[in-house]
Amino acid sequence: MAHTQLLVKASGAVMLTDEVTEYVEQKLGKIFKLLSSDPTAHADVELCTTGGSRTGEEFRAEINLSFAGGFVRAEATCPTLHAAIDQAGDEARREVQKHVTKHRDLLRRGATKVKDLFRYWRGS
Repeated sequence: MAHTQLLVKASGAVMLTDEVTEYVEQKLGKIFKLLSSDPTAHADVELCTTGGSRTGEEFRAEINLSFAGGFVRAEATCPTLHAAIDQAGDEARREVQKHVTKHRDLLRRGATKVKDLFRYWRGS
C-alpha cells in the first residue's frame, strides 16, 4: 500500500497488536488494489468492544474509506475481532467495487457516444 494511508485505532478491551494491524492491512489490501490508481485513498479503521455484562462482549469494526469521487463506511459487530474485521472489510469491498464498476461503465458509455458522433460526421 505505497500510495494509500491507513490509520488503525483501538479502544475498549481491544489491544492493537502487530498481528491485528497486519490482518487489517491484509484485508484492506484487496480494497486498495481496486483503488490503485487513486493516490488520495485513505482508510480509518476503528476496533472496539461493545455490549455489557448481560450480553457479553462483542467486537465492533468500523471502516471509513475516502477516495477520489467517493466515501464508503462499513461496520460490523461479531463475537470475535477477526470476524468483525472480515465482515466490515467485505462490506467495504463490495461498496468500492460497485462504485468503481459504475464509474467505469459511465466512462465507457460516454466514449461510445463520442465514437458514434465521429462515425456520424465521417458518414456525412
